[in-house]
Amino acid sequence: MRLSLPLPRNVAVTGHNELLLLELTEPLAPDRLQQRLDDTLPVGLDIHKLFYVAPSGSSVPVWASYRLTLGNSADLVALSRRIEQFLNAEQWNIHRPARKRHPARTFDLRPDITQLSLENNTIMCTITVGNGPTARIDELIAALQIDVHGIVRHIDRIDVGYPLEISRLEHDIKTSHKTKKPCPPIEAEYQ
Repeated sequence: MRLSLPLPRNVAVTGHNELLLLELTEPLAPDRLQQRLDDTLPVGLDIHKLFYVAPSGSSVPVWASYRLTLGNSADLVALSRRIEQFLNAEQWNIHRPARKRHPARTFDLRPDITQLSLENNTIMCTITVGNGPTARIDELIAALQIDVHGIVRHIDRIDVGYPLEISRLEHDIKTSHKTKKPCPPIEAEYQ
């Protein structure tokens, strides 16, 4: 069995409704697989759904939503102004330094942020995931000049969106199991 995460998280970011791709070396009934995984997963990591995905299906995410919980010392008036400035900007270039095999680059962060709001001490945002350089939550935090170590209490990735073909295949798990078709890769949604 081979495991992969289509959208890895940054360190210190909690994930909810994440997708784990399992490539099985032999067919296994979904209920049996569920039981085997439940027996070995650490406490707090729960599988919500298992479903088959055709080998040609895309498991590349298309968006991710985040919730940033801020401490009481956050200057919400100043932060609200920075968010408004960001949302009104046509372009917001950032510099990403070189990392391992990726060269340094400058790119526009603004088009990747499709939703951004501040309510009380919580920032909600949605980031588009694409084929080119994809914005990261830490880059948005830096662009908004938020002191991640001073006022951010918690960062949660609360949801991830996948192409329609992934969503449509969830019901196929029972059909495939009943008809004894060869076992395609299985995706597990976990938290």
